[in-house]
Amino acid sequence: MVSLERKIRAEIENVIYTLKEMPNLLLVEEKTFPELAAMATILQNVYNGMENILKQILKEKKVPLQKSDTWHKDILESCGEQKIISDEMKNILYEFLLFRHFFIHGYAIRIEEARLLPLAENIRVTWERFLFEIKSYYEFSQ
Repeated sequence: MVSLERKIRAEIENVIYTLKEMPNLLLVEEKTFPELAAMATILQNVYNGMENILKQILKEKKVPLQKSDTWHKDILESCGEQKIISDEMKNILYEFLLFRHFFIHGYAIRIEEARLLPLAENIRVTWERFLFEIKSYYEFSQ
C-alpha cells in the first residue's frame, strides 16, 4: 500500500510541474484565447492537486467523504473543521473551486480575463501557503 506521504509527494511534484508555465503566460501582454485557456487549465489542474492532497489526508484520518452534488465543497469544509487548513486558506480555495466549477462545466469558451488574471497571478502564493499549511499539519519533509 502506498503511504500518505508518497501520495502527497506525488501530487506536489505534479503541481510544481504544472505551475512551471504560468509565469511565461502571465508575461504575455495581449493574451489570446489559447493563452487564456492554458492559464485556466493550469489553475484547474493546480486546484485539483490541492484537492487531491486534502482528500488523501481526510481518507487517512478516516473522515467520511460522501459523494454528493457538493462533495468538492464538503472536502474544504471538512478540512477546515479538522484544522487541516485555516479558515483563510479554505476561503481562498473556495475562489479556485468556483473557478474550477465554471471551467469544468463547459464554459471555457467564455473565459473572462478579468476574472482569470487575479487567480493566475496569485496561484503560486496560494500554492506555497497551502503547502506550508499542509506541511505544518502533516509534518513531513519534502
